[in-house]
Amino acid sequence: SIVWFSCCFSVMRDLEQKPGFAIAVVLEITDRKKDEQEMGLLYTEIVRQSQRMDRILGTVPGIVWESWGEPDEAQQHIDYVSEYVEPMLGYSVEEWLVIPNFWITIVHPEDVERASSEAAAIYASGKGGTIEFRWIAKDGGVVWVETKCVVVADDDGNSIGLRGVTLDITARKHMEETLRRNERELMEFFENATEGLHWADAAGIIIKANQAELEMLGYDREEYV
Repeated sequence: SIVWFSCCFSVMRDLEQKPGFAIAVVLEITDRKKDEQEMGLLYTEIVRQSQRMDRILGTVPGIVWESWGEPDEAQQHIDYVSEYVEPMLGYSVEEWLVIPNFWITIVHPEDVERASSEAAAIYASGKGGTIEFRWIAKDGGVVWVETKCVVVADDDGNSIGLRGVTLDITARKHMEETLRRNERELMEFFENATEGLHWADAAGIIIKANQAELEMLGYDREEYV
């Protein structure tokens, strides 16, 4: 069998400081070496799993992140952000990790106050929530995002951080704006049409009529609708 030893030598000198003899202390450290080897294997496995998790999170079409401290406060720092942040916004992972409160520094000026207060409210609630706001990408483009996060608490239930995922919802916002614009145009056409027009539900009950129809039939809006 193999036995591990640790040897410590101390040279003893005479009155003239010349080496005379040595004293050695020899300790058996076989168990310690086994523990070190097991810890080394465990560490290697942890690193491997961490790298695997980073690869998985890197494929998520959104920014996975973790922060500590109250949002928008000087002591807040982000200790993890997934690599998708670069293709989504153009900023590097290093910028997010090194610059304090980096997330708020790139929020659209019109959304800063609201985003900060809503994030602080979620943190204070001790639960979680959702925020929508705009980020300014590195190329100057505006990116609408939706952040879903949960609060991290200590053993006493006090909020100490946040974990979440932030998704790019720019396309959805553009679609919503297009629908609102189309609805406004439709309503303008409906109200300004010279022909009598009305909307009715499945039971045939009129729920809306334009002015032309009311004037044509002589009813006021309360009677007709």
